[in-house]
Amino acid sequence: MVNSAVRRVYRWKPIQWILTTAGLDFYIRKTYKRFQEIQAGTTNFESGDISVELSETTVPDEEMYLEPEEMVLDDLLRELGPDDIFWDIGADEGLYTCLASEKITNGSVVAFEPHPVRRNRLERNLERNRLTAILRTEALTNTNGTAEFGYAIQTDNKDGEFTATLRMGDDLVSEEKVCHPSVLKIDVEGAEYEVIQGMKSTLSSSECRLVYCELHDIEGRGFEGSKQKVKDTLEELGFEISTLTTRVGDGWEQPYLKAEKVSLYYILLPRSNLRQQV
Repeated sequence: MVNSAVRRVYRWKPIQWILTTAGLDFYIRKTYKRFQEIQAGTTNFESGDISVELSETTVPDEEMYLEPEEMVLDDLLRELGPDDIFWDIGADEGLYTCLASEKITNGSVVAFEPHPVRRNRLERNLERNRLTAILRTEALTNTNGTAEFGYAIQTDNKDGEFTATLRMGDDLVSEEKVCHPSVLKIDVEGAEYEVIQGMKSTLSSSECRLVYCELHDIEGRGFEGSKQKVKDTLEELGFEISTLTTRVGDGWEQPYLKAEKVSLYYILLPRSNLRQQV
């Protein structure tokens, strides 16, 4: 009840205008979310033989959300080797980032999360597990520039905005020398096609062998590529597509794709040797 009342006052337009004009909006959000996180506490999350301590807010609290994530994580962690370079695109609070960082000992994890509050929680999850990852603040897409994002990450935003830097993944690899990924996870709330279009050169490289991608509906959200377009593009880039699981809600579905590179190089070479070469 108290939280609901606080949100109503906070979202009142005059209050929003005052906080935004004074440059206090982000700091109020950051403090409030930190208070919620402390209230929620932490939990031990296990996948396979890996366990990490995470904020309770990081782990989905409904079975329809948690069960598909667990299936994808189990498969991902079986596939990851100690030398992999893992890109977590849409890292949120770091569920995948932390588990992958625990598994990858000689390679590296690159986490992309433009949302400043979620990124703060990601940093704390890494710190409490004494893990390291390369944190990037860019929103990956098929162009370079900036854009206004809603804190709630929705098209029709009525609850404050932050400015995010837009970058093409290919440019980060070629111009900024960000480590070339061997494995990627993409969860970007409908912008999957744009992310893939912006890193076609990277994905088509023999260095990239595996992509996990959650597909969202794009109707009315301003994105370009349908679920089928995402699948077709990945196939054009040399991947073989399968569906690991599908999250089903009231009138919507979110398939989780697993895209594996189709190549004699990948088929004939034992996976243990492949990981040593990546």
